[in-house]
Amino acid sequence: MNVPSYLLETPSLRVEVSALGATIRSIQLKTETGWLEVTEGFDEADEWTPNLPYFGVTVGRVANRIARARFPLGDRVVELEANDGPNQLHGGPDGFSQRVWQARQLGPQAIEFRLTSADGDQGYPGNLVALCRMTLSAENALLTEYEATTDQPTPVNFTNHTYFNLGGPSQAQVLDHVVWSSASHVLETNSEHLPRGTVLPVSGTPFDFRNAKALGLDIAQVAGGYDHCLVVEPHNNPLPELREVAKVSLPGTTRALRFSTDQSGFQLYSGNYLAGIRGRLGRTLVKHAAFCLESQRFPDSPNHPEWASIALQPGQTYRHKFVYAFDL
Repeated sequence: MNVPSYLLETPSLRVEVSALGATIRSIQLKTETGWLEVTEGFDEADEWTPNLPYFGVTVGRVANRIARARFPLGDRVVELEANDGPNQLHGGPDGFSQRVWQARQLGPQAIEFRLTSADGDQGYPGNLVALCRMTLSAENALLTEYEATTDQPTPVNFTNHTYFNLGGPSQAQVLDHVVWSSASHVLETNSEHLPRGTVLPVSGTPFDFRNAKALGLDIAQVAGGYDHCLVVEPHNNPLPELREVAKVSLPGTTRALRFSTDQSGFQLYSGNYLAGIRGRLGRTLVKHAAFCLESQRFPDSPNHPEWASIALQPGQTYRHKFVYAFDL
């Protein structure tokens, strides 16, 4: 599917976005030797469908996994479309990442995407109107803002799934990238990457990045690699304002990615399933070729009444902000 893309740019940062999936297709940084691509993706426009790795897409209605593709809502059980074994992943087989959003460019540094999701879409109740606004600043920061409204109660938990490699396409893996995070807790998960419901302290575990360390330092202690929700608010409430919760830097350079969110956590994903995928410049990717920082409320929240609800009610507006900012 060939959908037009749009360029947001400053003198030192270029971001290409697409209405297909409200997707960040490319982020390029100005370096001493020219422009450097720091995200993973595809070379050709028609390769972005179906985009099974979810390179750069907006994910919805609900990011991550929902156990057994069902959840209780009021006095009934809502049945969803499964696409990850018996579970639903990233909104279902025809989730928001597969849709063409309406695009409206707001200027050389901002764009707005809008999507209507009908009642019953992928099994979710209610007619939902979603908005995604991306704004580039002179401070080399890309702000993404999500909003949504509904006419029936429905869970909402969007995220973006951009894959980063600060070394650019010539660097095979990101295990040398140094990660810092303020997250003091992590969600315990089972073998299906579904949360068990326990929010564990990171102290003494491979998930403790409060003292910055290489992504690969403790990854062998995590079966398959990192694919976990790091917790900045242990009750699953949104934060009152944007907070910088992570920073990833590349040793030997001044390059770094600073990540801020107003959500309760973010998924740290170390590209565990990238092996064999054809990426940029026709390269065959390897495991851990890129990493993701996915701003979100807790995965599978509708099945965990012990956590703050992610159900959006009629008359309410879902709001969510996060920032990818770059040190050059």
